[in-house]
Amino acid sequence: WEAGQPHALKPLGLEALDMIRIEAGLIFAGYEFDDQVDPFEAGIGFTVGWDKADFVGREPLLAQKAAGPLTKRHLSFLLEDPEPDLLGTEPVFRDGAWVGYLRAGDFGHTLGASVGLGSVTCAEGVTKDWIEAGTWEIDVAGTRYGARPSLAPLYDPKRRRILAQ
Repeated sequence: WEAGQPHALKPLGLEALDMIRIEAGLIFAGYEFDDQVDPFEAGIGFTVGWDKADFVGREPLLAQKAAGPLTKRHLSFLLEDPEPDLLGTEPVFRDGAWVGYLRAGDFGHTLGASVGLGSVTCAEGVTKDWIEAGTWEIDVAGTRYGARPSLAPLYDPKRRRILAQ
């Protein structure tokens, strides 16, 4: 990467697209969203067409929506140390206790450190207060690194750049 800078080289290909989507918090079917994750847990509950048609799974989703805080959620993570590279599957810790794992990770060139999309659980609910009150770490090859979690994407969280196109 550094050797290419004087030549104005830019990342290209699937790896570059994956890096960009992880920074922007865009989930990918089969990685962050599968048959074990519902739309609310994946952060895409807004895509459910409640008024468009009846669909398989409607009643369980309505029950979950009415039950209170979700006990499992996807979060975006930014490592505090710019050195380690995240690849996905790394364990996620809150206040020293294991709470989940990364489903995808890559170095976020726009953000200057590795970024991950992870799935975390808490029996009392994964709420904004619970997220903000914790100390977060991600284990990279046996070493824990401080991380900043976010419910919103870390890059362009309000989607202003996408909407401006």
